[in-house]
Amino acid sequence: MRKIYVLALMLLFSTQGFSQVIDLQVASVSFLRPEIITRKQLDRRVNQIESLSIQAGYASAHATPEDRLQILNAMIAEVLIRQGAEKEGITVGEQELDRYIAAQKHNVEAQVGSSLSDYQFRDLVTQQTGMSWEEYIRQLETQLLQQTYITRKKRNLFQSITSPTEAEIEEVHSRRANEFTNPEIIRFSQIYLSKLNLSAAEIDKAGELAEELARKLKNGTATFEELARDYSDDTTSKYRGGDFGYIARNDSHAAAQLGDSFFRKLFEPEVGRISGVLDSNLGFHIVKVTEHRMPRLLKIDDPLSPTNPMTVRQYIRTLLLQSEEQRILKQAMDEIIAELKEQAEIRIFEENVN
Repeated sequence: MRKIYVLALMLLFSTQGFSQVIDLQVASVSFLRPEIITRKQLDRRVNQIESLSIQAGYASAHATPEDRLQILNAMIAEVLIRQGAEKEGITVGEQELDRYIAAQKHNVEAQVGSSLSDYQFRDLVTQQTGMSWEEYIRQLETQLLQQTYITRKKRNLFQSITSPTEAEIEEVHSRRANEFTNPEIIRFSQIYLSKLNLSAAEIDKAGELAEELARKLKNGTATFEELARDYSDDTTSKYRGGDFGYIARNDSHAAAQLGDSFFRKLFEPEVGRISGVLDSNLGFHIVKVTEHRMPRLLKIDDPLSPTNPMTVRQYIRTLLLQSEEQRILKQAMDEIIAELKEQAEIRIFEENVN
């Protein structure tokens, strides 16, 4: 028995040693202390970036040898900044991190156009980044630490940032006027009877009820608002008289979710006219279009959309300011990394990078 136990220990330690040999070093960085970057760490970062590139729609997302070296240099910079921040006594507090996470969630909600629960946000993050939630939080903490360290060390650069002038804003609008447009947009109200998770018989029954409601509207025995309140399965709109809000002709996500045939029919009725029963992928709808806007170029003081009161002028101002902030941030980061590299010992094992 003892021989078997000793043999098991030998196999365990020999396997551990073998795995360490397999996990090759691609770089070593020493500022406050030595830190190793391994091939597996590099591969994981490359895979994450490739995954994000594919989601962004790039046809070829495979990292070239030059890309891998660039990613490795970014990882080296992260180590230097992290150790540099530690030397300066700069840390990220829990409340700061929570606020930063909340800001990221707000940005994602703005992109998807709806509020997200904490669970939905976590699920979306893990799907889109390929990271675990814990990895994502560590990355946000690293980003926040980097921003804090860089802005403190290069405060003079960030203090030099000024808001764009009105002349600069108007010049951008003149040069890019055709980019500021609204697509065809409608606002509609609906009485919606869901057929999700229903049996075939239940779907037929829902369809019959929809036809009965349509007859009541035609005969004038009930108002649209009353029927929406009493029968609609759209809990968001039923207490607003069935008001669904705005939808754009070029909303490919809505078209795929509802079905192309139904989506096209949404834009057909005249304003104020009540449709018959329309069948979508999700259920049966009786629709009343309350507003219909055709595509148009936006003037500089027009709101970006019916649901976004920010004007084109405000948007351009924000865009120019963010661009200047990014330029200064890159300049500050480049300067700090160059300063840290002069004080650090860095070795790259290029034969292990690819």
